[in-house]
Amino acid sequence: MLLAGLGALAVFSSTLFDIEQIRVTGATNSDPAEIAEITDDLRGQAILTADLGVISDRLELLPWVKYAQVKMRFPHTIDIQIAERTPVAAFQSADGRWRVIDLDGRVACPH
Repeated sequence: MLLAGLGALAVFSSTLFDIEQIRVTGATNSDPAEIAEITDDLRGQAILTADLGVISDRLELLPWVKYAQVKMRFPHTIDIQIAERTPVAAFQSADGRWRVIDLDGRVACPH
């Protein structure tokens, strides 16, 4: 039984099930480079042992991201659905840059 468990762990952790593709949808205003900086950490990891919760948490720290849902699509793909904040007002801040505010009062700086 133990050998079967270790064998299964070895197979699922091997390069046979590495993440090869990451698909992101819903990101309209978010900076693609900032998203890639977070999601590229997944590429090459074993899909069954990748910590998708950490990726979701990191994405939700981005200014435009209200929430992010990260799902595995076995055997080689990660799907990321991003829901962005909806701006309701804009203002020019003291540094001369334009900022937007969502319904929750969160301020974001458009790129």
